Amino acid sequence: MHVTTTSAFDPPPGEVVEWTAFPLPGHEFAPSEVPPSLNQRFHLDGVRAGGAPQWLAVAFDLPGEPDTAALEVAFGRWVRRHPGLLSRFAEHGGEFHRAVLAPDAVALRRREAGAFPSSAAVRAHLARQFAERCHPLRWPPFLLGAIRHERGMTAFAAFDHSCADAQSMAVVAHEVQVLHRAAVRGEEAALPAVGDFVDHCAAEHAAVTAARVGAVRTAPGPEWDAPGPEVLDAPPAPEVEHPAVTYWRDFLLERGGTTPGFPLELGVRPGEPVPQRSTTGRLLDAECADAFDAACRSAAGSAFTGLLAAAGLALRELGAADRIGLLVPLHTRHEPRWRHAVGWFTTNAPIAFNVVEGRFAETHTHAKVAFREALGTLGVPLPNVLAAVAEDYRRERRDVFMLSYVDYRAMPVSLEFPESRPRHISSETVADDVQLWVSRTDDGLFLRARFPGTPAAEAAVRGFRARLVAVLTAAARRPVAVRTG
Repeated sequence: MHVTTTSAFDPPPGEVVEWTAFPLPGHEFAPSEVPPSLNQRFHLDGVRAGGAPQWLAVAFDLPGEPDTAALEVAFGRWVRRHPGLLSRFAEHGGEFHRAVLAPDAVALRRREAGAFPSSAAVRAHLARQFAERCHPLRWPPFLLGAIRHERGMTAFAAFDHSCADAQSMAVVAHEVQVLHRAAVRGEEAALPAVGDFVDHCAAEHAAVTAARVGAVRTAPGPEWDAPGPEVLDAPPAPEVEHPAVTYWRDFLLERGGTTPGFPLELGVRPGEPVPQRSTTGRLLDAECADAFDAACRSAAGSAFTGLLAAAGLALRELGAADRIGLLVPLHTRHEPRWRHAVGWFTTNAPIAFNVVEGRFAETHTHAKVAFREALGTLGVPLPNVLAAVAEDYRRERRDVFMLSYVDYRAMPVSLEFPESRPRHISSETVADDVQLWVSRTDDGLFLRARFPGTPAAEAAVRGFRARLVAVLTAAARRPVAVRTG
């Protein structure tokens, strides 16, 4: 899976066909007692406050002659397979409420959108369509389609962030291809049973209620899955503070009572976002990435903890302090039924660690310890924790400094359809901080960075990327200790 953005997406020119979902005659959405999930509520609040909806999309090539009839069958079966896509949200009395459509009550409507003579023309059309169609307060909040071109057909699917996350894009690329292949052959597709994201939302709500530490609401930054400080009907905090609460409070107070920011000059005032810029590119080739993995494992770490250490060292060399704080998104797909589900299955953990300038091994040790400590914060639902620390928190930025890591090599789409060239495409809006997504594929280690579109931010991110490559490369070349016994 290649991770990219709207401006870097390079679709083939050709004829675009699109499908939207609609309820079959005689069927209506039924009210649901399941509230929006934590992430959904923050996302909806952000849109209500005037923020632009955030969409994410996937595109992948299909083999053989273009067969839009088979793809329509595949898309229809796929939508009915994932009931989480069939939720509709509406605001009543200041709260957002869910209504659901039964899977057997949904159908697809096809539209020939026209022929586009250039890649730029296709990209501009899809960007307009995704921005218009993928909205959390309209249904459907997704758009399905394909481009018929001289080399065959490229399928795409775009979603408002409220109903999908990054791993969902890999699920789409795999399952639609399985269903398309079966439709072409006139066969039934063999896909594993999958859970309903609405059930995950219900379980999350039950956990938050059971914890009874508190609950919060606010509008987050466009790519951050964690909330801010507005307390809503928070029940009393427990007499004995949970270690997760203590960790979060210390993390925030260490940064002056707010969330971490990128520790280099960006040329933008916190809370005053400007149009964002993005950069994508490879950090390490496959051979060097394998060597880096091996070096991290030999030190009882992982590629992710090694990446944290490398990022800290790169920032320190550019003038940052010797202690780095940031957030890391983590998936919540811990049960087998969620592994291939489509939805927003993420939370965040706070990480802070010391950087020993010029010394990767020592910095990596600090990053490993910090990551283990951060995982301990997941024992209490995030809204409960943040309600308990609300008095110690003030929000300065729209965004927050974060680093995400995803290894796509073992995902089904990479194993079964590597020739389909799946691409994860993210929208571009505004930013007042830096956010980093690192992905591992069979081709190596890649970085996508999102940052404010200012000269200072561009210089800072460019310098960070160059130093990050240098640190990663040096770490990969270190001798790997061989364990015996």
